[in-house]
Amino acid sequence: MASPEFATLWAAQDVALLVTREFRVYGNPAVGQIVYWCTTLAVTATPETYINVYTPADDISRERVEWLLAHPEAIPAPAHTLTGRWPRRASAPRRTRALAPFRHRP
Repeated sequence: MASPEFATLWAAQDVALLVTREFRVYGNPAVGQIVYWCTTLAVTATPETYINVYTPADDISRERVEWLLAHPEAIPAPAHTLTGRWPRRASAPRRTRALAPFRHRP
């Protein structure tokens, strides 16, 4: 249950400033593609701070997220952890993000 103060702030929509809203698509090896609405909000008290809120964009994505939450063992671990400097040898693997977003603008 929300507090009365939160309910008042929420009704006034005086929580944060909307900066952007766009689609983001992530691939997950266990469930496939998940499409999110990414809403970026500016925190009015500290203008250099932003909050990204990811909301499933459709029913299929919502079901996939719910399945992943029910099966945390299926969420892949990071491919690697960097400590210190990355080696500069030609044989060193390239740094990549396991679940890099692909942005779609509506």
